[in-house]
Amino acid sequence: MKTMDFKKINLIGIKKFLKKLGRVIKNSFKALREVKIGPVTGNVILGAIVLILFVIFLGNIFTSKDLDYPVVYNNSDGDLYLLDSNAKNDEDAVKLAVGESISNVVYANNTERYVLFMKNEDLYLYDAKQNGETIKIIDNVITFTFTDDDKYIVALSDDNSLRVYNYKEDKKIEKDVSDILGITKDKILYEKEDKVYVRSINPKKDDRAKVTEEYDKQIKISLDSKKVVYINKDRDLVIYDIKKDEDKVIAKNVSSYYSDDNCEKIMYVESDDTKKIFYYDGKKEVEVAKDIYSVSAYDVLNKQVIYSTIKDGLYTLHYQKVGSDDVIIEDELTSIRTVKIYDGKDIYYINGDSEVKYVKIKGSKIGDVKTIASDVSGYLYSYNNGFAFVADVDSNSRGTLYMASRGKAKEIDKDVNYSLITINKKGNKIYYLKDYKTTGDLYVTSGGEGKKIADDVYTFEYIKDDLIYYIKDYSTSKSRGDLYKYNGKTIKLADNITRIASSPVNYEVS
Repeated sequence: MKTMDFKKINLIGIKKFLKKLGRVIKNSFKALREVKIGPVTGNVILGAIVLILFVIFLGNIFTSKDLDYPVVYNNSDGDLYLLDSNAKNDEDAVKLAVGESISNVVYANNTERYVLFMKNEDLYLYDAKQNGETIKIIDNVITFTFTDDDKYIVALSDDNSLRVYNYKEDKKIEKDVSDILGITKDKILYEKEDKVYVRSINPKKDDRAKVTEEYDKQIKISLDSKKVVYINKDRDLVIYDIKKDEDKVIAKNVSSYYSDDNCEKIMYVESDDTKKIFYYDGKKEVEVAKDIYSVSAYDVLNKQVIYSTIKDGLYTLHYQKVGSDDVIIEDELTSIRTVKIYDGKDIYYINGDSEVKYVKIKGSKIGDVKTIASDVSGYLYSYNNGFAFVADVDSNSRGTLYMASRGKAKEIDKDVNYSLITINKKGNKIYYLKDYKTTGDLYVTSGGEGKKIADDVYTFEYIKDDLIYYIKDYSTSKSRGDLYKYNGKTIKLADNITRIASSPVNYEVS
């Protein structure tokens, strides 16, 4: 039986719960007095209320857990192996395939139980609960994936058959399919004979509907499986209602669009003699800006957009709130490398002089532009308080790591490789390699001084804060190193490893 890890409990959540519980108890006493229920009966009722709320609270805390993904790796012979997260060495390794690459490996999204991999061009499934069993599920596969909820596996075979596996059998649900355009937990959007169709993933429910014969580019199915948005060959922006089996033209001469997950709010660029930005709220559209050059950043839900205009080869960066006038952020820019909107409140961008600039959003207005760093290379890495970046990079791609929050940049560490950075799932820790040439030292920071996890690291794969796989002692002449696991302590797992497969661990703001 696994013990509960109380370190993972959200203390803020506990405080909120206790406050709510206090209010419930207070209100319950008041209600019991008003209906004149006796003290014994009242205490029983009150106790039942508290118990129910406490069970719900515990359920919310402990039903959600981080996944203990296994590590899948290539050894020096090019063979594919899997090691469970509890393994202590490679004696427990499962050989998945001979001569297959880690690039043909896909993990499930919500469980560490399943792993998909290719073997001799066929698709196999690893099942940890079946004593590490691997079974062939689909022949001659081109592309494959789990659905978001992992209930089905969707694949496209080299004979253009669209196939679905439900962990019991493989079903061909369509033939002559040229491309899979989108998948939700219950719908699949695909192209067949130059037409676009949508249907249920469930093989037993054949509800195929033709979306369009005029699809041109930028097609998206909403997360709730209700709509498909696309630009057709006439450059019309179209929303297709799946349930009603009907479409609606929103605008003409559209070159690009940006929407929320459910395709209810949309910003789009109308491009004719000049480029204009419009905002569509699900009922009507309003013009936001005109004579633009390009959209640099957007926040559809907060009705915010940042765009550039150009004159005499120089750019002007604008901020605009839908329904308000535009505000110039900065002009006479030689180039704009990247622009980010953080939480609808802050703007960060890197200009052509490699400076990181910060601007505070004040509703439809903005504050002063501040330069918070210079000589910046690479990216702005999003974490839950702002952005991290690396500046003053030398010829070995190493520089100073900063974490920026509320327009202030704090120096964290020096000699950090600017491209070998990972943000943890909760967004409150940054993992990075320091003093890196072929190998370097692996560190972690929460905003203070970095803590060293391991030295002489070639590459690493973050799973969660107490499960990291990495290769160290790497020989460039032999193109191999040794596989280690960090789970609070360092454990060597295997020798002569070349690469590690990537798991689907994504950054999330908690």
